[in-house]
Amino acid sequence: SGVTTITGTAAAIVAAHDNTELSTIDGDFAATVTGTATENDLTAINTATSGAINASGVTAITAGTADDVAALIADTDVTLATDVDVTVTGTAAATDLTAIATATSGTITASGVTTITGTAAAIVAAHDNTELTSIASDFAATVTGTAAATDLTAIDAATSGTITASGVTTITG
Repeated sequence: SGVTTITGTAAAIVAAHDNTELSTIDGDFAATVTGTATENDLTAINTATSGAINASGVTAITAGTADDVAALIADTDVTLATDVDVTVTGTAAATDLTAIATATSGTITASGVTTITGTAAAIVAAHDNTELTSIASDFAATVTGTAAATDLTAIDAATSGTITASGVTTITG
């Protein structure tokens, strides 16, 4: 087809691309995305095209796992605003939460995060990061690797949720 760029909200771009009444859209179209977008819609656009995705007009990414949002942020074909707000849900690696916090000055709502995984130091760093807001006080933690006793104590103080530390190989301090 002759379509070189599709512009609109992420949901509208996905709907246009997936509309069977439209003739086949080439797999290298560019996309200019605006408004609020779900992580699933942005990922669907990224999967549908090898073209550049300018999502700098996206004000918020909603309903995404930390892993998937971190992957979008790391993808060089997707340009996001440096102040995009992000809502993450589900199980999250502490390093993914920290990567998201580093990439945006926007608000990161993590109240839907049920479990944080990683080393004790990484979990403490993610929990204490001021870019992350509203981590529930009952998140579960799965701790691995070497752990400082002070970090394990900090995790215990931060959550009333279950802390699984069977993956801890050494406790220091």
